[in-house]
Amino acid sequence: MAGERECGPCSMCCRLLPVAQLDKPADQWCVHARPGRGGCAIYADRPPACRSFSCLWLTSPETLPDEELRPDRCHAVFDPRHDKIEVGPPGQRRMVSVLLVWVDGRYPDAHRAPLLRRVMEAAAEQARTPTIVRIGKRGLLILAPCLSRAGRWEEIDTNFDAALGAWEDRNLAPKA
Repeated sequence: MAGERECGPCSMCCRLLPVAQLDKPADQWCVHARPGRGGCAIYADRPPACRSFSCLWLTSPETLPDEELRPDRCHAVFDPRHDKIEVGPPGQRRMVSVLLVWVDGRYPDAHRAPLLRRVMEAAAEQARTPTIVRIGKRGLLILAPCLSRAGRWEEIDTNFDAALGAWEDRNLAPKA
């Protein structure tokens, strides 16, 4: 099909995402990756987690139209599988969909780039979706201005339970 994107030399998913079947942690190169050349040395025999993954840049050019959002250029992989997190006090917990972004630990501020912020803000405006940014083992809950009572970008370094409870209290409760 015309206009389809290809990974090319990218391979950032092979660095940023964890792969349990390969005992590969997040933010480390997979031993089978071919950085800079793209591809995988065990492509025909890669595990199901790798077979089933395609980043949002590949799958949704309408969502990430800018070529500078290719993961090796922006130092982040937008995960097309929106995750869900549980928020709320005990007995009143509920699931909330979040945009998941894996950021290269060599560029820990990549998620603050204006181009990436525009994508996060669009997700927040369209679906009231906060963003979880993963930088290795570290997690950040990112609130776009439209989700923040303060009306500005908020980053909450997570102990997920405490941070999400505070976010729920501040942002999902009805505004007075």
